[in-house]
Amino acid sequence: ARSSQAKYYLSYMHAITALSSRDPFTGMTGTEAAMKGLQKYSNNVPLDESHLNILSWIRELAPERKLVPPKKNYFHEVKRPVLYCASAAHDALALAVDTIIQSHREVAFLWSNRSEQDEKN
Repeated sequence: ARSSQAKYYLSYMHAITALSSRDPFTGMTGTEAAMKGLQKYSNNVPLDESHLNILSWIRELAPERKLVPPKKNYFHEVKRPVLYCASAAHDALALAVDTIIQSHREVAFLWSNRSEQDEKN
């Protein structure tokens, strides 16, 4: 579980250092490297609070979108995170994180008995 936490953190670091140009070492932009990492490290390992915290940091990089005015939907308002460059704010990051969390919820029943047994021992 610790190694997946480090890998999620590496994806976060790639995302926040995203530039529009490709890194000469990886051959990818930071966003591409972050997405590749999130897809690669999506597995059925239980996510603890630290995993969820890092994933929430990644999700917060995505722009916030809403239609305005409410109920009329004339315009699409986009709020980008203030602290990051525009290329770091990418919708795909939020989608990848949501997929990981949803997958985790779908298989969480696999670990519920294990944690109860650990508490008994």
